[in-house]
Amino acid sequence: MEAAQAGSLPRVGITSLLWGNPSDDLLAPWLEEVRSIGYEGVSGFSDWGWQSHVADPQGFQKHLDAAGLQLASIIAPLDLNFDRYRRVFDLMNEASCENLIILGGFGREESEFRLVIDMMSYLTTIAKPRGVRITYHNHTDNTGETFAQFCRIMDGLSKDRSVMVDVGHATKDFVDVEMSQRTTVVLDRYENDISMIELKDFKLETGLNTVLGQGEANLPAVAEKVKTMAYTGWLVVEQNGDATMRENGSASRCARESRAVVRDLFGI
Repeated sequence: MEAAQAGSLPRVGITSLLWGNPSDDLLAPWLEEVRSIGYEGVSGFSDWGWQSHVADPQGFQKHLDAAGLQLASIIAPLDLNFDRYRRVFDLMNEASCENLIILGGFGREESEFRLVIDMMSYLTTIAKPRGVRITYHNHTDNTGETFAQFCRIMDGLSKDRSVMVDVGHATKDFVDVEMSQRTTVVLDRYENDISMIELKDFKLETGLNTVLGQGEANLPAVAEKVKTMAYTGWLVVEQNGDATMRENGSASRCARESRAVVRDLFGI
């Protein structure tokens, strides 16, 4: 976990998913919109919308600078494209970003857990000299879906591991944990290794396309734990959305409502 300094507070970012991952000509106006709402940083996907920006780190950084934003994290798939990972490292180094979130792994045979752990370990080996932290994303239908499955991967990694939690997916998928504890159980178990927290909500009617505070995620418990931990890393808001939500303005409205919830709960 990032060392706390006197008076330091977490930074608040948001992923591009709510707007359907705007890129290219849509990137600059989206960044300006994000900043106007009150976010300090953004996160996006190396292979789902931001491919052209991964290929142009300096150009991407110019857009961030113009909007007065930072890059909180990049999300990439778990695969064997090591050259792609190195290009992502280039983008992250240009933007002084440390958090590479790995999404994927399908199958839960013993050998398949071992493969995911080995891949995460190798990625950590090549990322560490570049100043990048490799972190596994708990996610529906992936190898690390439930709490026990997620821990099986985390506990198989070395002490160089970096841990994040998506509290919306935890609310939906950690069926092996009592509901009220799902958002904080990872924070409790891996408190000293937490590098990023993804704030997301969930309810049956709207799934993961839910504004913070309108679902079942125990967000007040996350806020209390963050304060107890003296956590100073990124809190990254995410809501499943699409281009239609960007075009009709509902993405902006949802982002504003979620930002207000973060302000109320976390005091930032």
